Amino acid sequence: MDHFYIRHSVGSSLLFDSKKHDGSYSIEPAGEDGYTFIIHSADDALAELLLLHCNELNLFVVPQENPHQKIWYYSTDGLVEFDKAAQQIIIRTDRQLGYSV
Repeated sequence: MDHFYIRHSVGSSLLFDSKKHDGSYSIEPAGEDGYTFIIHSADDALAELLLLHCNELNLFVVPQENPHQKIWYYSTDGLVEFDKAAQQIIIRTDRQLGYSV
């Protein structure tokens, strides 16, 4: 599975890392340039943290088949939701930029 992580845009603090945190994730295309990220089995503390910083999130995906490539996703509107019943955090992005590392 690809490596997915979220950093705070100010100071670059690591907020979520698919290699370190419990819970799987999925990515789905949404519209012309957008993507919907879903963190499954998310806990309340992570949801609170991401909701608090919803306008300051940088999402990154490093493809398993090409670890020298990174895709940066972000939202101009800070669209983050927490479905407590399903234990899912939903983040909608509308921008992406791929680059080599």
